[in-house]
Amino acid sequence: MRTARPAQRTAACGNGKCEANQGENCATCAADCGCKGDDVCYQSACCTPQTCQAMGLSCGQASDGCGGNLDCGSCGEHQACISGKCQVQPYCGDGKCQANESCASCPTDCGACVDCSELDNTNELIADRNFHRGFIPLNQQTHKPEGKMPTGWCQQDPIWEFSQWDSLGDLYTSPKQVLPDGSVMWSNEYGHVIIGKPGSQKADLDMAVWAYKEYGGQYHTPTAERKWVHMLAEQRISPPGVNRAGSPPLSHLAHLDFNVVGQLIQDIPHHQQGYDPSKHAAQFLIYFTIQNLNTDSPGFGDYLWFGLTLYDDRYDVVPLSMHGDLSNGLGTGKFIYNIGSAPFVSAGLTPGGPEKQFAKDILPDIRNALLEAWKRGFLKDSNVLSDYRIGGMNIGWEVPGLNDVEMRVRDLSLRYQVRSADPVVFDFNKDGDTEGWTAYNMTDINGGPVNGLWILDVPGNDPYIVSPEINVEAAKHKVLHITFANDHNPADTARMQVFWDRFGDHGFRESWSVWVNVSNGGGWSTIDIDMSQNPAWTGEIRTIRIDPVISGDGHAVGFDRIWL
Repeated sequence: MRTARPAQRTAACGNGKCEANQGENCATCAADCGCKGDDVCYQSACCTPQTCQAMGLSCGQASDGCGGNLDCGSCGEHQACISGKCQVQPYCGDGKCQANESCASCPTDCGACVDCSELDNTNELIADRNFHRGFIPLNQQTHKPEGKMPTGWCQQDPIWEFSQWDSLGDLYTSPKQVLPDGSVMWSNEYGHVIIGKPGSQKADLDMAVWAYKEYGGQYHTPTAERKWVHMLAEQRISPPGVNRAGSPPLSHLAHLDFNVVGQLIQDIPHHQQGYDPSKHAAQFLIYFTIQNLNTDSPGFGDYLWFGLTLYDDRYDVVPLSMHGDLSNGLGTGKFIYNIGSAPFVSAGLTPGGPEKQFAKDILPDIRNALLEAWKRGFLKDSNVLSDYRIGGMNIGWEVPGLNDVEMRVRDLSLRYQVRSADPVVFDFNKDGDTEGWTAYNMTDINGGPVNGLWILDVPGNDPYIVSPEINVEAAKHKVLHITFANDHNPADTARMQVFWDRFGDHGFRESWSVWVNVSNGGGWSTIDIDMSQNPAWTGEIRTIRIDPVISGDGHAVGFDRIWL
């Protein structure tokens, strides 16, 4: 027997019941399932639309969450709608010199462009010594310029080059930031560089290296591929490669006055197992190249490194050091002469401590550096002082250790004073005083000059007198004048010979001499000798030797005055 199926209940739209189990919803049966209030039917369900106010939006377009669009309004002048909020945007005239603004594009905020072309002193060798023009970054691989890092304050382009050898992160690729005091900064996780705004009381330059991050917290072993981290500002001082006259030859100089003020902001050494002070350090250094820039010299282009140390974490006061630079791919192979910090300060810089001034005439130290280099076989193609000039310089950090370090410097300067061209005069006006001259193979009749005359007997061969060190520039002192008398020594020996030696090349030699005939009649006369007729009269003349005659027979010679 068959049983009948029960009748299926059929939904009736309009029966006043929203029967979801029968497929009714606000879309299929608005009569029974209609939305209430401000709700709307969206995707077969009732939806409460959001408002701009409820979502905290004050601008822009937005979805109401129920398929509709909202217009939340627009922003005012110098504002932008960001994530539904009106935010004030930097603009020229907001009183802040932004990173994308400069004195040229927005003088209202950044001030009028400063003429950074003039130096404080015509004898200043360091251009843009306050770093106000910014930097020219160098590519780590090619060592060639790759753009600019301008401060935005100057009309002129940067002069200083900026290098980060063996760093994992180039600051050049980081955006320039303008700090609250108006200084500009480029920074990343490996360090920063800050240039102080003109007129700021802070430093001109602030350099920081976070070496712990650079080396991944492990001591690094230098290789040809990656040596150790440097952060340096560099510039050429003398041609080729600069747009000004540069350094005079060292033989022209009487003084070379250096100055800088430094302050060590921090040094966190992160010493750990494996620390070796001979390998792991943090040094803030300033180096100058002392370079042969005489294009006619066989040693043209050769140089030594002359340095001073503002800070070395292994010392309180850093002593003199000298050695050859590494030449196995890790260095230049040139001679390094670093006077440390001892000539400048009695106590060194300390982290967070006060600033200290480093100032002195460094010309005597540079001369010593050259003498030491020649002694050790460096710069062997020329020991003529006039061939050498200040070629260039760098300043900054070398950090083979794990130190996180920061240094500020200001008032960097290197100014020269040229030698006087006034003659060097010996007039023997003080009785008994030879003024540093020494006689050889002659008899001093009166025990020295008397009444302005120095009389000596010549008993035989090879008579001569030698001057004290006169250290004069040959180019400015070309003629030697001698007021002299020869009292009847043999006529065939009446020839005077003048020798000289030079800074860095001591000892008299035949090729460095000039001959002149003299009278043997006994009367006084002034002999003018053109020393420059011999090409070896060059550089810095250290001492001279005068052979008044070839030989004598017991008669006298006399000197009244010698001047050069």
